[in-house]
Amino acid sequence: MHDAQPGGASHEEPPALAIRAQGLSKTYRGLGGEAPKKALKAIDLEIPRGSVFGLLGPNGAGKSTFINILAGLVIKSGGMAQVWGHDIDREARAARAAIGVVPQELNIDPFFTPRELLEVQAGLFGVPRAERRTDEILAALSLSDKADAYARSLSGGMRRR
Repeated sequence: MHDAQPGGASHEEPPALAIRAQGLSKTYRGLGGEAPKKALKAIDLEIPRGSVFGLLGPNGAGKSTFINILAGLVIKSGGMAQVWGHDIDREARAARAAIGVVPQELNIDPFFTPRELLEVQAGLFGVPRAERRTDEILAALSLSDKADAYARSLSGGMRRR
């Protein structure tokens, strides 16, 4: 649905659900004769737009697998999922653009700079150079003054940003 805006502009109404999953599952194949491992077993979940949600469970329950599937980092085995109304299979790029993930463990090359890391990530996501907003992102993260410093010289909090 489109709402008319002043000056003739329009915008799409945000979806009612931020996250939607139906029968979402992930099975990792067994290695060396081991049985396949079901990491996620037919999850059905709806998280309304604007809500605060916590994903809790014991180690090995599939929390990280679920988040990584939504973020496009892990390929699901079955079911469907949407992020901000975008199907993770049919609209993968839009779904990835609507979600961000900060991993538990940081795997940053210590000899990259924040500027280089942003450029590499933009390239991996297919963002054309002309559309990249590296300086804007660095400023929003209060990292402009560290844009060309090696990651190894940054504090833990700066590296996570």
